[in-house]
Amino acid sequence: MVPDGEVKLETPPEIPREGDESMLMNLLPMMGMLGSVGFFFMPNLPPYMRVVGGLMLASTLAMAIAQFAKSRQGGGAGMAQDRRDYFRYLEQVRKDVHKTAELQRRSQLFQHPDPEQLWAVAADGKRLWERRPTDADFASVRIGRGVQQLNTPLVAPDTAPKEELEPLTAAAMKAFLDAHGSLHDLPVSISLRAFYHVTICGDRRQDIAQRPTRGGRSSPSPTRNCAATRGSPRPKRTRWSARSTTSAR
Repeated sequence: MVPDGEVKLETPPEIPREGDESMLMNLLPMMGMLGSVGFFFMPNLPPYMRVVGGLMLASTLAMAIAQFAKSRQGGGAGMAQDRRDYFRYLEQVRKDVHKTAELQRRSQLFQHPDPEQLWAVAADGKRLWERRPTDADFASVRIGRGVQQLNTPLVAPDTAPKEELEPLTAAAMKAFLDAHGSLHDLPVSISLRAFYHVTICGDRRQDIAQRPTRGGRSSPSPTRNCAATRGSPRPKRTRWSARSTTSAR
């Protein structure tokens, strides 16, 4: 059974916003520690207190330098991890889409096989006249091949403005939607009961005679097949079943 229902993609990660205010808030505790270091260098204190004060001063400066370097990177390490996670997510969705596309292609080709394969349907006999007027797809005929939407339509998520999205993941999401949103070279069919007449055009009578194809699945009893030609010679063969009513004019 072919899956259905929309598939809404997740939002690509956004570029982190880190301003000067966040850096200042991180430096405030360190500035307080620097102020307390002065206590260890007051007169009349034992020498080891100055050693402790020097160690505290060195550690505070090291923390300040590390925080400054981190702010200069702009959260690059976290952004790289978010990027990898989103690529892994798209890869998993791609596998699911490929499975759905394969099932959809098989289903379409089973319902509307290629004209060259119709003899196999008739020879098998199991599916001959399996559709009756009470069936919803009775008189549904194949008219060619074309592009069809994926049975589980891919829906783009609601995102922040393009400038605020991580560029690589945003481009990957767009390419994913363009590449997997539709399937090519699938059978295209129409319901003859939906129109009071259907006009088929072609340069050669042989091409016209091959379209449309019902594959012997719709019962011929309530239908009438006619081949209208202009000039001569007439088509040598217009009858597609001994049980169908066929005329040529």
